[in-house]
Amino acid sequence: FFFGLPLVTDYACLMLGPQCRRRRARKNTVSGVLESSSVANAALSDSFDQRGLGGTSVQETPMFPLEATHDVPTIAMLTTYLGPLPKWFPATLKTMRANATVDWFFFVDHPPDHPQAVSGRNIHFVKFSKQDFENLVKLKTGLDIKLKKMRKLCDWKPALGHLFEDVLIRGGYDFWGFCDLDTVWGDMRAFLTPQVLKAHHMMTFSDATHPTVGPFTLVRTSLRTLYQQIPNVWPRLKDPRHHALDEWWSHPGENWHDTVVQLKSQGHLQIWNQRHSRNDRTLKSPRHPAGTLFKWVDGKLLMEVPRTDGKGKRQVPLGLYHFQYTKPQVHSTYADHHAHPSSLLSMCPESGFVAEPAVLADWQYA
Repeated sequence: FFFGLPLVTDYACLMLGPQCRRRRARKNTVSGVLESSSVANAALSDSFDQRGLGGTSVQETPMFPLEATHDVPTIAMLTTYLGPLPKWFPATLKTMRANATVDWFFFVDHPPDHPQAVSGRNIHFVKFSKQDFENLVKLKTGLDIKLKKMRKLCDWKPALGHLFEDVLIRGGYDFWGFCDLDTVWGDMRAFLTPQVLKAHHMMTFSDATHPTVGPFTLVRTSLRTLYQQIPNVWPRLKDPRHHALDEWWSHPGENWHDTVVQLKSQGHLQIWNQRHSRNDRTLKSPRHPAGTLFKWVDGKLLMEVPRTDGKGKRQVPLGLYHFQYTKPQVHSTYADHHAHPSSLLSMCPESGFVAEPAVLADWQYA
């Protein structure tokens, strides 16, 4: 369905397909083009209520069903971003594009202006304004919001599957995910095999402590309204301030992470969370010997760790690298076309994430 789209479209065209040009003049807002999925949402809400998830006890209710999927379950990654895209983004996009069996949707108000940056049948840029987002929230949740700062979009990450459910349903996607853009991606399907996907409700490249994290989480499409079980979710989503609802460290007991932990502990969710990711903070840990570095080669992200016997390095395949604390250094590296001494990785416009990362030396958290 989506492979016939131009590299950059708008949300009206995405939802209307061939009828876009005929209807666009008179239906040029999100509320004018999206079909309401009230029947599907009501069915999901009824399911939650029957299981006791509408604010009552869930101790004796069964596990959510593991619905049938495609033989190779389909995945759509959803990202909203308002403002100019980061300088390094074409390099990050290169690693996303290499995951050719994952569709990446970017709802942005500043699409890239060079076709080479967005080439790839699995890359979809959709022109999407602040007003579009506010209209979509009103249509799907009934909330009247005013988006004042872009970071507030992070609070809505657990809700993206609901907000963009029309994309998921029309595209026939079994799973949807959210992610950050300060990332480098390895071969996702090497870890997210059909067997793993079919046996779980939710997945992330984290450790056993965190069943969901902000940089990357994958969720079954059938559970796209699960975020509504977060305690006090509506006032926090309506509040223009950022509450980090997608993370584990904010509002204990009243965030997406802790809600998922509770449902997992009560037997409602099957979670796959294995540590196939690293970030720039963990590389400063003594667990990683000096000289540890990364390579991205032909779609594979590898962490090279010096052997304790001094005989070369061992390679550890990864699904994700998150340069959370060194974005300014990475920005400098990419902009200046040479390795910044504290970036932990080297990026350039021609080759994206290159094979010779910068040395680990004297860097500070941004």
